[in-house]
Amino acid sequence: KILHDVENHLHQILSYCEYLAESNDCSQAADYAARIKKNAYAIDTLVSDYAVSKDDVLISKEMLETIDFERYAGVKILIVDDIAENIEIMRKIFKVFSCEIVSANGGEEALEVYKNGFEPEIVCIDVVMPGMDGVQATAALKELGSKAFFVAVSALKNQLRNVSSVFDCWLPKPFTLEQIVETLLEFESKKNSQIASESPVFALELDEETKKQLLEHAKNGAYTSLTTLVQTIQ
Repeated sequence: KILHDVENHLHQILSYCEYLAESNDCSQAADYAARIKKNAYAIDTLVSDYAVSKDDVLISKEMLETIDFERYAGVKILIVDDIAENIEIMRKIFKVFSCEIVSANGGEEALEVYKNGFEPEIVCIDVVMPGMDGVQATAALKELGSKAFFVAVSALKNQLRNVSSVFDCWLPKPFTLEQIVETLLEFESKKNSQIASESPVFALELDEETKKQLLEHAKNGAYTSLTTLVQTIQ
């Protein structure tokens, strides 16, 4: 039944695309685009519901021995999806890593969560949603100043070519625990790269011990004290 419904929606999408290609009436373009999006949303929902119907994610003995589940404890994660069941299955996975999790039922609600003071380090956001979709919501969060690691979540993998510049990572539905781990590793890699780029560059040739002392004073606010800096360099 699911396969039949998906094929039906795909046929409608192809038909609307043909109408767009053949039509010279620009006034109809918005209507066809809305119909295409509606069918794409229906496909995404069908696949998502099927994925959620599966058993909870199992953690093998091998994974328990190789993954440090405390490594990401406290990482703030915002899950954005218009389907509650999808949020719940992702929440269960991230709870394994002791992350701090907040959810939103759509793009508009995600903006309100951010405006109310929750600044996520990772945003896992469904691409196809009614109203404000994942691409629009991600752009809006960035405009508000969010520096989060944005993860696109969708069954429509072919969208990657069109929106890869918007997101930092792509997580297909249905996803596995291994793919969540890969996502966290990509987040950590980007975070470490940012820290490295923000590290101070020494113009003077200083030995390692002096650099260490200088950085220690800097952490304690010594940049505001010229005397302390001079004494450290000497």
